[in-house]
Amino acid sequence: LVHNADLLNLSKGGLCLRTDDVIKPKSVIRIEIPLPHTSELFAVQAECVWSEALAGQKKQGGRSVHTGLKFMPMSLAKQTVINQFIQQRRDEIIMAKIGLDKFTDSVPVAGLD
Repeated sequence: LVHNADLLNLSKGGLCLRTDDVIKPKSVIRIEIPLPHTSELFAVQAECVWSEALAGQKKQGGRSVHTGLKFMPMSLAKQTVINQFIQQRRDEIIMAKIGLDKFTDSVPVAGLD
């Protein structure tokens, strides 16, 4: 079966998805994630740790279920892709918070005239 899900959170050890259906704990599923700056899907296997419907919340067209998955053992190359993606997003968020996201080619340096 193929299901669409929204990626809510990604870490080095796993991810959290918003799905329409509860997934049975200990289920092993194949996840395909479209990462930015690449035309390929990043595919990895993950095991469901928990899955619960949120009370009183409905997603358009279905229930709102949050599902926590931990990555199954993977190659060093795949782990490196995840680590680089997380670091890139962290850097983007920090740059935006300090206002440097508006500069593309240069970084202002205080005290230089």
